[in-house]
Amino acid sequence: MPTTLETLRTLAARANPDEISQVLEGAFRSRWGLEVLLSDGETGRIASGHGHTLREIAQQPFVWADTALRAVEAVKAEFLPRRAAGAFRSIAMVGSGSSHYVGELAAPALQVRLGVPVVAVPAGNLLTHGKEALPLPEPVLLVSIARSGNSPESVAAIRIAAREAPETQFLHITCNPEGRLARPVAGDPRAAVLALHPSTNDESLVMTSSFTSLALAALALGYADEPERYLSQAEQLATHLAASFADMFALAEALPYAECRRAVYLGSGCQYGAAREAALKLTEMTAGRVVAMAETHLGLRHGPMAALDHETLIVSFTPPARRPARYAADLVGELRLKELGCATILADPGETPRYIGEEIGADAAPDSKIDEGFAAIGNVAFGQMTGFFACIGNGLRPDAPSAAGVIRRVVPPFPVYDDAVPARADND
Repeated sequence: MPTTLETLRTLAARANPDEISQVLEGAFRSRWGLEVLLSDGETGRIASGHGHTLREIAQQPFVWADTALRAVEAVKAEFLPRRAAGAFRSIAMVGSGSSHYVGELAAPALQVRLGVPVVAVPAGNLLTHGKEALPLPEPVLLVSIARSGNSPESVAAIRIAAREAPETQFLHITCNPEGRLARPVAGDPRAAVLALHPSTNDESLVMTSSFTSLALAALALGYADEPERYLSQAEQLATHLAASFADMFALAEALPYAECRRAVYLGSGCQYGAAREAALKLTEMTAGRVVAMAETHLGLRHGPMAALDHETLIVSFTPPARRPARYAADLVGELRLKELGCATILADPGETPRYIGEEIGADAAPDSKIDEGFAAIGNVAFGQMTGFFACIGNGLRPDAPSAAGVIRRVVPPFPVYDDAVPARADND
């Protein structure tokens, strides 16, 4: 039987467009009627407006394997020495949009495993509030998370933190080693970069494999003392998605999007960050025609449930641990009794998501062998699939659903108000 490392290396070797096309055209044609989506090869799919997104969702098991191998080495070289030297006492996971949700997904797991405060901080908060946005105690390890590394917040947040909190340490996790976020690192002993596989720098408008790969890399910090466990969890995550991908896609395609005008994704702990990202994917990829929200299972009762009706898609991300899973089961059972939702999907940890056709009891979802952060990453992949098919169902192109250009792949430049430096300092 192959070892964990052998399995990951085998999967990682397939992280290229040609291999992913073979995965799509082989597995799907034999198990599901995707003739229209798979017609005309990679070039034709891109011309039809869905090729990049389809490939980037499908490549995740393979780029995850590559990410895990890179992350373990980076943690050993860059994170462990800083922790051993007492270079930081808290961690800020900093990003914008989806990259902020990466921090929300990873932070709860990292805080438990590392025993230090770990806070997900929107990069924009550093622009508006400076050092006040950083957690205590100092010094802080600021983990920047970015797909392109070229958004205005990403670069300005680093500059502000470096100036206002000079003891801050920096670790940039990015899908683009050529981006602006990576450039200031050269020669700065406070900073290091973990650059992921080039294929994770998604070409489509929305983040898919970039999000999950950034999240997987961030989780590696929490397993600095247990790299074997981290790699084993990554292997479990990657092999499960590779094996269940076609079934998950079939379920996502079959959902009644024509009947859904809104959606809610439910999760707690790391799963809340996953729910936030899944909701954003559905909203982005339908250009707002379907508005989705994220909420915790216990929080939904305190007002947000008012937004649910018979035209709402409900997706529940079950936490791996027994106690929160029982609360989740109770809430889903209540929604069923109230006859809310045009469809309800239950995503148990380590299992293929499924329709809920009957009431579920409070004893559902026993403790899982997959850790919470990894389970959350797997659920994000299903959320991406729902966004993909909702996009097509609304007559839009998944690679570029915002036809009017309301949102863009990289946020365009905007004024950064910095009272401590001249307004045009970036252009000097």
